[in-house]
Amino acid sequence: MTPAHRDPKWRRTLAGSAIAVLAIASGLAALALALGAEGSKDLFREGGVVEVASMWGWVALAAFSLVVLRPPTLQNVCGSIVCLGAAAREADWHKSFTGYSVLKPGYYFDSEYPISDRAIALVIVAMVGLSACVLLATLVAQWRRAQPKPPRWAVVAGVALATLVGTKIADRMPGILSDSAGIELAESVRAVLSAWEEGLELLLPAFFGAAVWLYARSSSRITPRRAREREQTRR
Repeated sequence: MTPAHRDPKWRRTLAGSAIAVLAIASGLAALALALGAEGSKDLFREGGVVEVASMWGWVALAAFSLVVLRPPTLQNVCGSIVCLGAAAREADWHKSFTGYSVLKPGYYFDSEYPISDRAIALVIVAMVGLSACVLLATLVAQWRRAQPKPPRWAVVAGVALATLVGTKIADRMPGILSDSAGIELAESVRAVLSAWEEGLELLLPAFFGAAVWLYARSSSRITPRRAREREQTRR
């Protein structure tokens, strides 16, 4: 038997997850170049079909987490709240009702906006933020208990988080290069970056869903099938 600290499962999971992200990124780049700047801009535009699909992906993940992780706990509910917050962010609800992003601190200090609107936005943002903190603390505690080897769900979640960071870099890069260095990227490069941002964001709910599934398996919390299997084993 392979010793725990040499368990290759997490390495295979890391390699498989990374290869999947790179393969999808390559496919998105090829698609963007094949469509051309205008065609790619239309497909991956703000509020377009890809962004809408991403929004529903987060909603589905919120429901999936509550169904798979049983019994429901505070941590599970917090995870679903974070997913719904991500869905709202994809739908641009953070600025649709106010004309200015409620995620920016300046919104709450601007007397131009009604204090009642700012109070409601603050409560919602604080609830999502607090839920994210509770979820993060829970996952860190679970990860520490699983040492010395990293659990597979943590590996998949880590790849998903790294992908999330990558999408934000792809989103900000053209503006940063233009403002700081006066570098204007070619339209084809902008198309690829936009495809990476929106396309990989669409991938995120699936990756986090896989992490939830693996976490549930490792915690023996999938029901009712897992419960029936364990009961049969005991008999």
